[in-house]
Amino acid sequence: MNFKQVVVSRLQNIGDMIVFLPALKRLRENLPDARITLLCKHAGGVEIAGQCPWIDDIIIIRNRSLREKLRIIYKFRKMHIDLFIVSPQDQGKVPWAVMGGAKKIAAFPDIWDKGVVKREKWRWCINISPVFDRKKTETENSLRLIDTVLETSGIKVESQPDMRPVYDNFKLGTPAKINELLGKFKKNSETSIIVSSVISKGTSKNWHVENYISLFKRLISNNNAQIILIGVESDKDKNDEIIKYFNPTEMITFAGKFSIDESAYLIKKADLYIGTDSGPAHIANAVGTPSVVFFKKENVARWLTPRNNEKNVVIIAENNDIKSIPEEDVFCACLKILLPYSPESDLKMLKQDYVVITA
Repeated sequence: MNFKQVVVSRLQNIGDMIVFLPALKRLRENLPDARITLLCKHAGGVEIAGQCPWIDDIIIIRNRSLREKLRIIYKFRKMHIDLFIVSPQDQGKVPWAVMGGAKKIAAFPDIWDKGVVKREKWRWCINISPVFDRKKTETENSLRLIDTVLETSGIKVESQPDMRPVYDNFKLGTPAKINELLGKFKKNSETSIIVSSVISKGTSKNWHVENYISLFKRLISNNNAQIILIGVESDKDKNDEIIKYFNPTEMITFAGKFSIDESAYLIKKADLYIGTDSGPAHIANAVGTPSVVFFKKENVARWLTPRNNEKNVVIIAENNDIKSIPEEDVFCACLKILLPYSPESDLKMLKQDYVVITA
């Protein structure tokens, strides 16, 4: 089947958009002549999508009003959509596709999300309906959806999909801005630049602020490190609570001052990223920066993606309590990245009340 106009929904935020990038790449590689439009909602996801080289256009849902829904459905009808793909987590968009006049609709009839089965509306209108595998990651299920679309449509797919998320298409001007900043802040060529986002909007995924302070002090003292904190505007107070323990040559914060693209390039230029399972951590993997990332066990099966750097360390809290991860063990994990041949790194053993995964 010749798909000329394709719409894909992905209404999620930064991390969720990052892990969906391999699916968009897979779709573009196999539909090189199609016009692919991404339906987005959250500002962070929109900014990530704006730099995606595998789509042609973006439609943004501006609010939840009936007027906005009708505006978008009317826009769909004018596009004459050949294929509408509802990504995982976007349940409820099949009616939009039907009312928008899509000729073919691909969607999971059911998905498993946070221990609950979520069913798609108007399931009988779905033309292409793969089975959601709750044992697979979000990226794997997204690729399953795309491959089912291709196979059902008679498009032969020979290669295995690349499941690694990649973000490397930066805006003009971003590299120069970040390189200038680093040139002013970095002490010398021997300095290790460490970027961290210490706050996640999912509060149960946050580590103790006191642990971050102690960890950063040790990294500065033992590894000639300099710390850069990032985050959104609402993270500023927490970041300020940390930086008061450091002098300006040791730590600076840019909470609310960088775009996602600028933060991504800053992370790319860093020697190490430290943080919990959140948008910036997924960016760190997508730009190939060595990282130490904390995961709750219940989130690993769905959200862990293939590592893009051999020096990545993922620490999984078996008891789902990230706050229980000792600062000493995180410091050891950092040493394994910054000083891979250090005797201190080799001799220290990580505790086994959680699992450590390297690339």
